[in-house]
Amino acid sequence: MPSLGQELKQLREDKGISLRQISDATHIGMRFLQAIESDSFDALPGGIFNRSFVRKYARYIGIDEEQVLARYDHQVAEQPIEQPKPSQLRYQDFENRSTSAGSLKVVIPLLLLLGAGLYFTYKYINTHAAGQTETSSEATVAPSPVPSATGEGNAGEASPSPSAPSAGDGTAQPAAADASGTPGTKASGDVAQLRLQVTATNNSCWINVKIDDTKEVKKTLQLGETQEFVATDKIELHLGNATAVSATLNGRPMKLTPTRSKTVIEDVITKDNYQKFVQ
Repeated sequence: MPSLGQELKQLREDKGISLRQISDATHIGMRFLQAIESDSFDALPGGIFNRSFVRKYARYIGIDEEQVLARYDHQVAEQPIEQPKPSQLRYQDFENRSTSAGSLKVVIPLLLLLGAGLYFTYKYINTHAAGQTETSSEATVAPSPVPSATGEGNAGEASPSPSAPSAGDGTAQPAAADASGTPGTKASGDVAQLRLQVTATNNSCWINVKIDDTKEVKKTLQLGETQEFVATDKIELHLGNATAVSATLNGRPMKLTPTRSKTVIEDVITKDNYQKFVQ
């Protein structure tokens, strides 16, 4: 007779449901779902979380929750497992749901406060650094010396100010362009690199980031965690739950607009189009 985990896995596969779909809908970590299907219940957090995870799994794939819980209780009773000590549990391993436990009521606000503090600290540092970089770049843009139309003056003299008229014929020299992209300087879209920071501020979030078609990062960003990516030309960004994170691009807050379902984001950010992703 197949075990509970084997039977759940077979039913899920028969219905064409992936573990990622269950994880996104129930906010249960992938490794916990895999533990349920492999009957490795000792890998679950323990206590009420085990039954809650099994119940939500069964509900999502559309089978009787009470029958599944009864099978779970019977299987665990036959093979006792060692529950982890409360001190070994980390809140970020669990779904971001309120509980009646008094300890979680204290821990949740502290974690949210810590995450917000880290986010604004990173935002301030990157904004400050980006401002210094732009100032340094503008300082290096200077007009080439223009000889006087009359040929007067010493060979070593600098040309007149770009905004002042030439000493020879009174014609004004073209002024240096500002950041709006007026001819004479680099356009506002010209940046040396793309610097993306993603912070899980409300919940954990699965991310997949591909940098310059060479490096790909796939991971679950835990609550309060920040990940930074730097690209020369292009960033391909995939977010599983856009409502759980905030992001900055070159120090500016990003507009996270879902492109699939209600929370999934799939964007390709380049030096030419990055302006449309920032606020």
